[in-house]
Amino acid sequence: MERIGPATGDPAHGAGGKVCYALFPLYPKLRLTARELIGLGLDMLPVVRSVLTAAERSTLNVEVFFAHGGRYQRRLLSSGLEDPARVERFLSETALSRYVGVVRFQLDDGALVDIVCDTTDIRRDYPRRAPVLAVFPFAAKRVPTFAQALAPMAPWAMDV
Repeated sequence: MERIGPATGDPAHGAGGKVCYALFPLYPKLRLTARELIGLGLDMLPVVRSVLTAAERSTLNVEVFFAHGGRYQRRLLSSGLEDPARVERFLSETALSRYVGVVRFQLDDGALVDIVCDTTDIRRDYPRRAPVLAVFPFAAKRVPTFAQALAPMAPWAMDV
C-alpha cells in the first residue's frame, strides 16, 4: 500500500493512500467476512455521498477494518471529540462484540462517520446490512443528517 497523509493511530485522522492489495488477518471466530464488510460499505456509499456537498464528495474516501471492540472504544474515548457525551452514550448503550467491523468514511483524511458492525452471530439469510450496530458521525452537527439518511438502511442501528 502506498501511504500518503498523517500517521495512523488517531481515529479522527486516517492515513490516506492508494490500495494495491490488502491482507486481512482475522480472528478465527469472526463470522463477518472482509468481503461482506466491504459490500456493506459499498451499500452505504451512495447514501453517504448524497448528504455531502460536491466539494466534499471529491475528497471522500473509505477505510474498512476490523478492530478489537475494547480498543475501538478506547480510541473513541481518547479522540478528543467536541461532544464527549456522545462517546459516553455510545459506549454505555452499545454492546460491542469482541471484534467489530468498521466502515469509516473520511474527508481529506479526517474521519466523517463510522458504520460499526457486529462480527459474530451473523445469519446468512438476513440482509447484508444486518450486522450494523451503530452509525457514529465524528462531528456532532452531522448526527441528524446521517441519522435521517442512514435510518432506512439499518433502522435498528444506534445513531450517536
